[in-house]
Amino acid sequence: MVRDLPAWVEVDLDAFASNLRWIRGRLGRDVRIHLVVKADAYGHGAAAIARVAREENVHSLGVATLHEGIELRREGSDLPIIILSPTLPNEAGAIVDNRLVPTVGNPETANALSDLSRAAGTRTPVHVEVDTGMGRSGIAPGEAVAFCTGLDRLPGIELAGLYTHFPKADAPEGAPMVRRQLADFRRIADAVRDAGIDPGLLHAANSAAVMLQSESWLDMVRPGILAYGLTPSEAVPPPPELTPVMRFVSRIVHLRELPPGHPVSYGGDFVSPERMRIGTAAVGYGHGYPYALSGRGYALLRGRRVPILGRVTMDTTVFDLRGVPEARLGDEIVLFGRQGDETIRAGDLAALAGTLHYEVLIGIGRRVPRVYTRTGRSVGVRSLLGMEHSSPSPTTGE
Repeated sequence: MVRDLPAWVEVDLDAFASNLRWIRGRLGRDVRIHLVVKADAYGHGAAAIARVAREENVHSLGVATLHEGIELRREGSDLPIIILSPTLPNEAGAIVDNRLVPTVGNPETANALSDLSRAAGTRTPVHVEVDTGMGRSGIAPGEAVAFCTGLDRLPGIELAGLYTHFPKADAPEGAPMVRRQLADFRRIADAVRDAGIDPGLLHAANSAAVMLQSESWLDMVRPGILAYGLTPSEAVPPPPELTPVMRFVSRIVHLRELPPGHPVSYGGDFVSPERMRIGTAAVGYGHGYPYALSGRGYALLRGRRVPILGRVTMDTTVFDLRGVPEARLGDEIVLFGRQGDETIRAGDLAALAGTLHYEVLIGIGRRVPRVYTRTGRSVGVRSLLGMEHSSPSPTTGE
């Protein structure tokens, strides 16, 4: 399958499963793992990632939007799916119908969920976020007990979890803020209990806190980028046991010798200083390869670094092949990931492009097929045409 593709993403499901096991070993068996799979599992493909997560006994999945949750249900996931962003009253019907677990932050949504759950003859679990310092969403600390008391009085819904979020857990100077937030959160949870209400699962730790703040693990943690083999920032060194799950690859689809003084790509920003060999790869910003890498990025070809010449275009990018004279048409060119003894990290591209490695990962669009591998073999491809499986399937764990 791969040999027919001009550009693709390889997703190593064995590496992903191994990362989850490492996180589990770090936490111990008493702490649940809530795997964050928002933004299509950070670009890896949420459906395939969710299947492996279930095999690895992940407790629940975290999404950002209602429609991400619905898509996972349609793909067959039966794990609890928590919507980690605030939900609106008009989303209540779809939440109940698809057995999703919303974050509730206003009475209007709570009332709508209560009414629709009663009508459906079911009870909908909900989580409540308390804003202890993020300043983005969540109930103010002074209002948390009253809000939870109001939820407790509504039929058809039940408080299944209480959580908060750390904005600076990945920065060394953020440790005092994490400790303060955690102390505030514990006090709020205790006050909810003192009011006679079970707050459900308590959770606060994101990927950085999983690595750096063991006191924040509570009942459940919410790893995102960590499960995909990366850490949130350079301030959190990657443990050697973790493996990046994604590799972004294209092919050389055109080779040419340029004479001296020949412009390359839009704008003619680069002009060949001598006779030189160039190669065009079938990848551009239309695939999610950042335009900001124009004239400054590089890739791996036959295990050597080759620089970008001129501007990245929507569909193709030109590379300098003077250092790889043996390059041939159809050769694989690695945009990030390992080739031979060399590696380009998503974070390396992010630094050159002036962005975050999160954005590099999730920016790779569905135009680019995801090729899923286990034990080095392709076990499925997801493309714009849908999911195609080879044997064994990604769900077998073989």
